[in-house]
Amino acid sequence: MKVVHVTGAEYRDHLYTYDQYERYDDGSSSDALFIGYNASLNESIKSFYSDYERKSYINQEAPCSFFTTDNAITSQEYFDRVFTICPYTAKWMNGKGKTQYIPVLQPYNEDMFVKYRPFTEKTKDVFYQGGLYSPVHAQMIDMMKGYNYVFTSLFRNDGVTHRKISSVRKWDLLASSKCSIGINLLYPSKGHIANIKTYDDWSSNEAFRHESLDVIPQMKTRVIEAAICGTLNLVMRDDWNVIEHWFNTDEFIYWDTIEDLKSIIDDVIINYRQYEPIVERAYQKVLQYSIPNFLKREYEGDINSTIK
Repeated sequence: MKVVHVTGAEYRDHLYTYDQYERYDDGSSSDALFIGYNASLNESIKSFYSDYERKSYINQEAPCSFFTTDNAITSQEYFDRVFTICPYTAKWMNGKGKTQYIPVLQPYNEDMFVKYRPFTEKTKDVFYQGGLYSPVHAQMIDMMKGYNYVFTSLFRNDGVTHRKISSVRKWDLLASSKCSIGINLLYPSKGHIANIKTYDDWSSNEAFRHESLDVIPQMKTRVIEAAICGTLNLVMRDDWNVIEHWFNTDEFIYWDTIEDLKSIIDDVIINYRQYEPIVERAYQKVLQYSIPNFLKREYEGDINSTIK
């Protein structure tokens, strides 16, 4: 496998920043794995490898690429296989052309998380990372302020405890927290919505099944990070529940309202040991999605296999 990694279009410090796929590059002259959004766009690089018998791409951006571009489909017709983090887009795209779309959980470099096993002492109550994109997010942070909490973000907000910190520092804080809140949704702008609707048959993509497109599912890497750090995932239930493509329902806790979330956090704080089996199950499951296992199972193995 030849690794073709083109940087520049992703966050500078993210889970996939630490992937180190180059470790698995054996110099192949027939099999290429393209990584990085720019790798799907750079026509000169694609031309250089056009004679390779197998060309694969890890799509870490779906469904966001439909928000702002008109080539989220055509730019990937070059590849034989596209491994995408959006199972709905994979289902929608298969059969539209020769490219095979294969849903995968975001692969990660397990070496970055070895230090958290055995699990770190839990000195914080609850953790959230990300932005505040909806009234639910704002209510969630207001509720969290009543706890020994961590809110890390790239944005300014009076509830933020740690702003623009490194992923490694973020994982240290995550590992020291009893639970982590996850909301696996995107909130498109009016411009994003208009762009999605320029694609033919866009409404057949299950991710876009809300006619208003006010919310769209996306499996967040923070769920993966929490599981591998030994932190209980508290995931907001929604109309898709994309997490169930990768995890069983006994490997995380759903919440429905802010009041429900607060009640769960209170119980986790008091009875944390009762939740440790859930944490352990999630940890064992997420181990199966490391980069070596991805390469062995999906890339070289049975692409139709599932882990549930």
